[in-house]
Amino acid sequence: MVYLPGAGDDPGCREKAECCGHMYWRRVQNALKNMEEECTHLQMMYQSSQEELEQLVERSDEHVLEIRELNDKFQVHSLLGVDQQARNILLLVR
Repeated sequence: MVYLPGAGDDPGCREKAECCGHMYWRRVQNALKNMEEECTHLQMMYQSSQEELEQLVERSDEHVLEIRELNDKFQVHSLLGVDQQARNILLLVR
């Protein structure tokens, strides 16, 4: 039963107060349900973004490794090219 100041013993006022109390609690319950649904939605979005972030980190690591391998190959080929140029110069000098 909801207390309504000034209602006294008037049954009509008590009924109105109880009706208002029930409507208030329904609104509170609906608001709570909406907040729970929003929280669930945000949690799912967070988990999805975490998975996507992990995939991006993995792809980034793969690209870094590929760049290092290509850089190593480039350095080896550059050194081989310098050696070949030196041999050609020595052949020309002789």
